Amino acid sequence: ASRVSGNDVLAVGLRSSYDQSLKLSLCAGMRTLVCSNLCFASDLINVHRKHSVGIIQKGTFYSEVQDAIKALPAFQEAQASRIRELCEARLTENDAYAFIVKAVMQKVLNSKYVYDVANEFKSPSHDYGELSAPSLYTLTQAFTTALGKNAERNPIVYANRTMQIARLLTPAPLALSA
Repeated sequence: ASRVSGNDVLAVGLRSSYDQSLKLSLCAGMRTLVCSNLCFASDLINVHRKHSVGIIQKGTFYSEVQDAIKALPAFQEAQASRIRELCEARLTENDAYAFIVKAVMQKVLNSKYVYDVANEFKSPSHDYGELSAPSLYTLTQAFTTALGKNAERNPIVYANRTMQIARLLTPAPLALSA
């Protein structure tokens, strides 16, 4: 894992199998899921190649992995910039509440979590240090913290929800660069 910005981390997963029953795979990103139930996915890099004679010798998989890894510094820079811009986008409580209602209206957030998200925005349970001013960043953190209980129960649904929240809260110019 590698730091992107603040507490955000880039995670990388690699998978193979001796009996070649699984594809040779690499995934990396801010939302990476490597699970014992064989779920293996990420929001940035997903390279999968069926085991075949000479896949290693021919270097096909390695060249695809190299190409994907070459893109990581640009991704880290784009993510750091996106997070900076989210931090600079200050919010009032009413602005935050409007986003929370919008999330419910767009079925990104179940209404039973409204209070949890609003309370987490108003009184964060984590210390974000210099990033703690009320902003789109702290609202994003409020959503993910309030929904975090779901991560263990259903990690796939949680990952999809957090990506939907990121799209909802990311201003249009940022959405193009992320």
